[in-house]
Parts: sequence; structure tokens; C-alpha cells
Amino acid sequence: MNRIEGKLILITGASSGIGEACARRFAREGAHLILWARRLDRLARLADELEKAHGRHVHVAEVDVRDREAVNAAVAAIEEASDVPD
Repeated sequence: MNRIEGKLILITGASSGIGEACARRFAREGAHLILWARRLDRLARLADELEKAHGRHVHVAEVDVRDREAVNAAVAAIEEASDVPD
């Protein structure tokens, strides 16, 4: 039984390293993703790759988690879109 499939998962720092590896794994397991990082260009490339490879919805946002206002704005956008992560 796959408990990840169809879930919406938020990953910070997703443009490289552990965050990127988690995004790849969760997409492979069938999750939809919200990816945050400071490097929007890398996020966009990753999202495109994951959508093509796994047919999953991937939303990206340029968010620096050290910036409280940016995080609050990104969370508000998620809530407004009714895309609250599991």
C-alpha cells in the first residue's frame, strides 16, 4: 500500500541536495508537490522534469525560508488556492 500517492507535499530547499532528492522520491511515489527554494530557475527545471516523468502536479515558488514575510505570503497563496499540503 502506497500512503504517499495522491498526497500534496511541501518541500523547502527543493532546488538541490536533500530537498531535490525528496522531491524526486515523492514524485516517483505518486505525490503532488509544492516546491520552495531561493533559485526559481532550478525549481522550474525540476518541476518540468518531474511533471513529464511522473505526470504529477508540481507548483513552485521562490521562497527564502529565512524571510518570515516571504514564507507567510507563500503560505497565504497556498491557502488561497486551497492547496493545503498533507
